[in-house]
Amino acid sequence: MRYLVDAKVIVNSNGLTTPGLNETEMPLSPVPLRLLNYLISHNEQLVTREELYQHIWESHGLIPSGPGLAKQISYLRKCLSDYGLSSEIILTKPKQGIVFSAPVEVLEDSEYTPAPAAQKRTFVSKTRVLVASGVVLLIFSLFFIGREYIDRKDNQPLAIGSVEGCNIYTWDDNKSAQIISYYLMKAREFIKKNGIKCNQGDKIVVQIQQPEFESQMNVYESKQFFAHCSVMKQDYVCNNTYYSAGKK
Repeated sequence: MRYLVDAKVIVNSNGLTTPGLNETEMPLSPVPLRLLNYLISHNEQLVTREELYQHIWESHGLIPSGPGLAKQISYLRKCLSDYGLSSEIILTKPKQGIVFSAPVEVLEDSEYTPAPAAQKRTFVSKTRVLVASGVVLLIFSLFFIGREYIDRKDNQPLAIGSVEGCNIYTWDDNKSAQIISYYLMKAREFIKKNGIKCNQGDKIVVQIQQPEFESQMNVYESKQFFAHCSVMKQDYVCNNTYYSAGKK
């Protein structure tokens, strides 16, 4: 089922997209996508936290928490704001629950055939999603979007050192002293800039497309990916940051 929200964004089975486009522009992983669909299907209704815990987390074998719900709500507000929707579209009622409030239209598959002239939007802001499995999805997430889960079975990043109490990892096959020194320097900058305090088992994953060393300008023209990953259950949950040309 697809929803057209406030005539500005379509919520489909994979994530968000602009009306008139075929492909999904902003993929959402299972938890935020389930949460958004559930809230939309109960548009203008108060949904209790207990109800969300049951349908979004517990029924899928996950452990819910208040901070986890708050994080997902904040993330969805950010995603929807990229399409021009107000943060008040998802209202938090203290000690009561959550209300999704917006004009919503249920779309059939035949509706909203993409217009040839539709222009694809580009997102370079931070996104957080869950479960990246397989090399193709991992590479796609690394250089274009980022994923909230890093698969520990396939394409596992390798440790290159420790900075500010954080273990640093990368997928880069080049493990020369120059490359490692460069990645550790960029990891230190990222950690200090974001005030990160690593707990036991945390990882900082760094990947930079074609890193340059001779010119600072070249560094800012590269694509840079950072992930702060913490252990949750049997996987790593990561907050990802992606820079292109020195900007998030």
